[in-house]
Amino acid sequence: ENEEIYLTAIREVREETGISCSFSRLLMIRHLYPFRFSESDLYFLCLLKPIDENQKIDFPTSEISDCRWMSIKEYLENPETHPSNRYILECYLEFIEGRSQPGLTPVVLDPTTTARFPINTWYAPID
Repeated sequence: ENEEIYLTAIREVREETGISCSFSRLLMIRHLYPFRFSESDLYFLCLLKPIDENQKIDFPTSEISDCRWMSIKEYLENPETHPSNRYILECYLEFIEGRSQPGLTPVVLDPTTTARFPINTWYAPID
């Protein structure tokens, strides 16, 4: 579909979780090249906020095995959390704690902890 990134994020969250959200901002962009078929792979991380925090999660069990709310601590300690996602959350926490500056910052993530090759990531901590 021809769709803006923020509209795609809102639609995907609604389709995959049943949660209606509003878009707050783009937090991070990751670009991998070459990726499958020698093409680029772009990954956008958006901050969305639920319109109603009491909404019940309703996900398609044919596509997703589990979907639930968890605390930041639980997410960081979960062995299934991918190292690059853990890193992104740690960058966000550094910013909200006043230990880093806002703006897109280029980072090359270590391939031994994230993937088979270096991951070029641009992240923007939020205010």
